[in-house]
Amino acid sequence: NRKGVNLIVETFTMVSPLIALLATATGSNQQGLINWLRDDSIDCYINPAIAIRQSRCGSGYGCFVTKNVEEDELLISIPTSSCLSIADALLDDDCGEKFGEILKKAGPGGGLVGMAGYIAKEYLKMEHLGEKYEGRWGAYLKTLPFREGMNEQDHMLWWRNNEVETLLKGSYAFDDAMGIRNEVDVAVKILSGVIGPSVKRTRQGFLPFGGNTEGVDEAIRGAFVSIMSRAFDGLLDDEELRLVPLLDMLQHSDEPNIRHATKNGQVDIHARSAIIAGSELMNTYNEQLPSWKYFTRFGFVPGKNDVSVRELLQAKDPIFFEARATAEV
Repeated sequence: NRKGVNLIVETFTMVSPLIALLATATGSNQQGLINWLRDDSIDCYINPAIAIRQSRCGSGYGCFVTKNVEEDELLISIPTSSCLSIADALLDDDCGEKFGEILKKAGPGGGLVGMAGYIAKEYLKMEHLGEKYEGRWGAYLKTLPFREGMNEQDHMLWWRNNEVETLLKGSYAFDDAMGIRNEVDVAVKILSGVIGPSVKRTRQGFLPFGGNTEGVDEAIRGAFVSIMSRAFDGLLDDEELRLVPLLDMLQHSDEPNIRHATKNGQVDIHARSAIIAGSELMNTYNEQLPSWKYFTRFGFVPGKNDVSVRELLQAKDPIFFEARATAEV
């Protein structure tokens, strides 16, 4: 599960994610991710029955089984060394020292900020360099939603101010959304100054002039969306956030058919019960959250995949506007 994370000024709660949000409408990035995981570590295991397909339960892709699997059968095992964390950001040659300073000043929440800056920088470098990009995380970064609308992903961090005022004001989600947006706005300004010069140098290449920082703020905001909707804490005996490839692709269900646990440096995903061929693998994000908080954290409302959040808000749906005395807490 995800716990409260202090960004810079105040603490806001975020929980364990698993939204299938991928960068393009094709399956090439997903297959590239599987190939990379297998090449990255001999300890990676992906059951031959696993297939990545368009999700039936939300936007983007999901994991399915192509044959019947038994209860407790191992489906996926990802070494923690293949999970992206603040430790990777701190080792970065370009900005690792600056990320370390942020971590010291902001406390535990600085890990989230540093991770966002690191993956945003690497994404922009990969986007510019293409096949010449040599960073370790390229195959994984291609599956993350760095820009609004990627893979039909929606999140209130991308909403315009007038949309927030018009649609959210008066709802249970308004104060929560505004608090998170304000925190991220502060972090974007700080991180833009940290990673901007590195991005500019990459785009400049060997020329003595040129380069720009276009799209840096947008990529940082997209990095926060990725981390808020996908990262886990508590996988090891610490509070460190980690992005776990493949596990973060699984959609949410109140009746999950998998369970995951970390043992001996491996994040193992087992079948919670027998699963029939053709079924999508489902996890539960956080059963204690009220439905409207799924929106401010993950960008969706459970059980409402057939209608957009904007439509729910426009209709003053009870999920968002029921009297506070009887609201979910």
